[in-house]
Amino acid sequence: MSIHLQVRFFVKYFAAWYLSLSLLLQGASRYIPRGNTGGTGFTAPTTYDSGPVGSSNVDPFTGSARGSGKAKVLPVVSSFRTRNRLYLLIWRKLSPLPFKQANVAAMEKKIQELNETTKTTDASAALQPEEGALFTEIFGAISTNNTSSLSAQHITTIATVIQRWPTTQVFPVIDLLRIVLGSNPAAFKGVKDKEALIATLFRAAERDQPWDNPLSKTRETNLLLVTRSIANMFQAQSGLVPASWTSTVFAELSAIPSTVWTKNTLLALSTLLLNYSCVIHRSQTAAQDQDKHLGLIETALGNANSDQETLYRGLVAFGNVVSKPSLQTETKAK
Repeated sequence: MSIHLQVRFFVKYFAAWYLSLSLLLQGASRYIPRGNTGGTGFTAPTTYDSGPVGSSNVDPFTGSARGSGKAKVLPVVSSFRTRNRLYLLIWRKLSPLPFKQANVAAMEKKIQELNETTKTTDASAALQPEEGALFTEIFGAISTNNTSSLSAQHITTIATVIQRWPTTQVFPVIDLLRIVLGSNPAAFKGVKDKEALIATLFRAAERDQPWDNPLSKTRETNLLLVTRSIANMFQAQSGLVPASWTSTVFAELSAIPSTVWTKNTLLALSTLLLNYSCVIHRSQTAAQDQDKHLGLIETALGNANSDQETLYRGLVAFGNVVSKPSLQTETKAK
């Protein structure tokens, strides 16, 4: 990354940095992210539906209340020497923040209800007996915290159902994928055709349709859940990145106009960017997606709908990028 790009980020988003720093200084310099995205429990509201995605207090999909949760993001302040011997304050955090929480019982009930509806409208799209059995295995594994039993077969089965179901009904199935990806990253590592999985998710977000602003409630919900699902793909146990499928991810996300991102979808996007920056921190081939990754960080940091947490995660993602050992070595050599 060029020195000019580094300085542009630092200067242009100093206000965002200062805002997030003031948040850090509250509460004895500890930063506790809103919602327990890194927790292991599966708790949520008593109902499960597709919204409202704009709720400011409780996330209807992960069940996380604002300001709650055990997971902590502890910033690491380090220095980075530029060609002009400037020192930038960088926040670095190399632990991804997967979205794990859900009301499993309510989700299972909702999928069953929608499957019955699908049987009456398009029987061929409904769950087949073998798919139903695998869905039962998934819910059983999550409910008993035995997610190590989940495999690539479970992921591909979910993806097959996502591909068949209408976009107005598919949201709980996408959310189920999000949980599986978050709770057992090794299962994703075993998926052979990751490109097909990514294509299925973006079709569910209606990538081929115009990105009207504002998005319909259905499309915003699906985009939110797709982004969270992809965020969960970036964990240490998920396999080597970057890869061809990651390039597809960033190309698809970059094609979405910045104006359609809302507060909730921006937080999901910023978390995805943070998680990716964690897993590629020591990669020697990270430059493959670097421009688009940085461009999306700029989208998150510069969007008027971004809240403090979105700004913080975007800044940490940027900090992870510019503090990469390979980048520091390259800069010192100049």
